[in-house]
Amino acid sequence: MNSTKNQITERLLYACLLTITGGSLTSFSYMNLSGVFAGFQTGNIIKLGIHIGSGQWNDLAPFIVSIITFMLGIALTRSLRYLGLLKSNKVFRDIFVLTNALLLIIISGILTGKGFILLPVALLTLCVSSQYEEFRTIHGTPFTPMMMSGNLRKMTEDAFDYFIHPQIESKQKAKQDFIYISSVIISYFIGVLIMAIFQPFLTHRTIIICIIFNLISLGWLIINSKNIE
Repeated sequence: MNSTKNQITERLLYACLLTITGGSLTSFSYMNLSGVFAGFQTGNIIKLGIHIGSGQWNDLAPFIVSIITFMLGIALTRSLRYLGLLKSNKVFRDIFVLTNALLLIIISGILTGKGFILLPVALLTLCVSSQYEEFRTIHGTPFTPMMMSGNLRKMTEDAFDYFIHPQIESKQKAKQDFIYISSVIISYFIGVLIMAIFQPFLTHRTIIICIIFNLISLGWLIINSKNIE
């Protein structure tokens, strides 16, 4: 059953792990790749507009590349839902997405160490957008592991509904969702914080932290998938 297959990635702890990865990837790209946000395209659009408005034409390429590859990553990941085995097997599709993400992160780290900017930006953005598109819910509650604006809105709505809504069932659902989303937001902050702490010592080698987080997510999924009929 789909509910059984989805159980692994629907768990709160797993969602938090994915979100830590999202925070670490975005902070890595910001600190090492010309201030580009791999997982925050609103920020890239703002920076693009500022650079254009201030005449900084030579600095536009990384932001344009990230915006375009983000859309490409969404389209490519969405297309997986229409391809044979990947269409019918959610767990296999999740493994496929995380495996590709791991490879993209490793290649990005190597290229960043060699001084490249645009290609690592593109690869990291593809990685982030694929996970943004594939992983969407915690026990049916919508969330995103890569960008926090929507999560902040959801958390605020849940807090408001808990105190205002008259029905007990609605209050319980709001409380549950508040716990889910607040945990995700804290996890994202932890991912960013870890990267910021190690950046002065490791510089671009902090990509190793992103690799570790993604590898744990992938390994956990593969191990648990063996128990799925």
